[in-house]
Amino acid sequence: MLSEVYIRTPQGALLTLVLEDINDGITVEDIGGLDPVEATIISSNLAGMPGTQFHSVSRGDREITLKLGMEEDGVFTVEQMRKRLYRYLMPGRPVRFTFRTVEGL
Repeated sequence: MLSEVYIRTPQGALLTLVLEDINDGITVEDIGGLDPVEATIISSNLAGMPGTQFHSVSRGDREITLKLGMEEDGVFTVEQMRKRLYRYLMPGRPVRFTFRTVEGL
């Protein structure tokens, strides 16, 4: 079971979200896209021989989505919260996710 999500920007800024807890007014309601992605195996048939010869494998793209919420009686407005989150989660910018489970990383 997941317990924490670490989001690191290429500039080194780190946002830590503890699941089952309110993080500075932010709640994690849902995380999508963690299921295994489909893989494509490329192989070819061999003339006069049974079976196929393996060439390569590639995996599909992964799109991780976070559904975040706000603490109802928090001290931040929606605009303030949006600006805080955009420091880490700007649309179209790469980030690195690290997920910690109850058992460890």
